[in-house]
Amino acid sequence: GDGSTLPFHIAGILFHGLCALFVGVLAGRLSSRLFGIPPLCPAVIASLWFTALPLSAGVAVYIYSLSEIIAAFFGLLLLWLASASERMRVFSYIWISALYVLALASKQSSIAIPAVVFLWDFFTLRRTQDIFKRWKLYVVLTGISLCYLLMRWWYFGTIGDLEAFNLFTVSIYSALQGIMYWKYLQFMFVPMNYSIDHGFSPQMFEVYQCVISWSLITLILVTAVVWGRRSPVRRAFALGWFLFFFTLFPTSSFFPTTDLMAERRAYLACAGLIMALAVLIVRLQKQYPYYKQLIATSLIAVFSFYSYSAYTRVIVYSDEVLLWQESIKLYPRNERAYINLANEFLRTQ
Repeated sequence: GDGSTLPFHIAGILFHGLCALFVGVLAGRLSSRLFGIPPLCPAVIASLWFTALPLSAGVAVYIYSLSEIIAAFFGLLLLWLASASERMRVFSYIWISALYVLALASKQSSIAIPAVVFLWDFFTLRRTQDIFKRWKLYVVLTGISLCYLLMRWWYFGTIGDLEAFNLFTVSIYSALQGIMYWKYLQFMFVPMNYSIDHGFSPQMFEVYQCVISWSLITLILVTAVVWGRRSPVRRAFALGWFLFFFTLFPTSSFFPTTDLMAERRAYLACAGLIMALAVLIVRLQKQYPYYKQLIATSLIAVFSFYSYSAYTRVIVYSDEVLLWQESIKLYPRNERAYINLANEFLRTQ
């Protein structure tokens, strides 16, 4: 009632914790299905990794990203329910449909969830006929997606971002998104150069960078389809990459948004990669037990570094002056950052 942001911060942290929990649970389920490994160890690694990831921590404390976190929670809960059993019951369809509607109501980028469910089945179910047996689930999710898109088209006159009108052409935006995919990967593994407002512009990149970026992405996707189902290790690699790509696809493809990239968009994408990597790390530890201590020590070191980096992100987000100064330092031509910094100075006078 008094305009306090505290309830929103509490909600963001709470939902972030729930997302981390389900990332761990799904990693444990993935480990059991692909390798027959008990779920506890990969679940703990995935949950801790997702919790401590500086990119995720920055999103969790940013109020504007709350819808992204809530949508991710509903999406992860849906995937947990959909992957619980190969045979679906009527109540399962009802719950999954309700969760999908809630995810779409939270964030329109949740339109990627049906693809996530199919990819999970494609790389975890060993027989092709088992995938076909779940056709009703895919039809239900696709039907809800089509209804949602038609409603947006009818009500808003478009299915894309309403605020992105005339900011970027489709060709320029889609060409640059190949580079943005690799930027998201960089921010996920290397906690440096974060910003609340990445001031990327088309003039900052060359055509050859766009061509190389999309060529590498296409090569990886084609290789994952052809090569990905031949062994459990390959399935895990392929699933992680596909989940990362398709959860970003709604905002990193042919529908321009207000910014070329935003860290909050990679929140759910990071979850998919972390699940796959946690399972592969445990698999490596089981296959080479004499490296067990080295792997454990490396994980502790990485998580400690990530936790410290996440703490520094929380400190920056707690001070709006620092937040916009950080953006200006990285992007000196970012007009929006200067405007927001000036407004903050005026507010504190």
